[in-house]
Amino acid sequence: MIAMMRVQSMEQRPLYQPAIAWQITSEGLMLHVEAPGIQAEDLDIEATEKTLTVQWTRHLRPDSVALYSEVKYGQFRRSVALPFAIECDRIESQLKHGILTLNLPKKQKPQPVKITLGKSTLSQPEPTPLETPVSLDEDPWAA
Repeated sequence: MIAMMRVQSMEQRPLYQPAIAWQITSEGLMLHVEAPGIQAEDLDIEATEKTLTVQWTRHLRPDSVALYSEVKYGQFRRSVALPFAIECDRIESQLKHGILTLNLPKKQKPQPVKITLGKSTLSQPEPTPLETPVSLDEDPWAA
């Protein structure tokens, strides 16, 4: 009876933060999150350029009675501030043997673009009848 009360009290525990390990790689960051017994469909992973949040809820099985358990149940959440901006649309993830691995590619700095006068890479819209076409050869300030 005492063990069952202990298990029930673990369900009431405040939010638990799973252990993480991260490494800086040549591509960005590699993050490992302990998630034993969790299925991929139970995970909720959100990322911004500078933050990553991983969360899930582990419930006691409703069809069983635990006599004793050191397994943590309830809500699990870990949110980390990243040391640099990442490219959210290129994140790769894998859940294997209870470890969630996330590869977070570092956001590349934009490269400067050489601009040549008189050339445009922008598509020009068709002028409407109300617009008066202006030639680039004419001086727009001349009266």
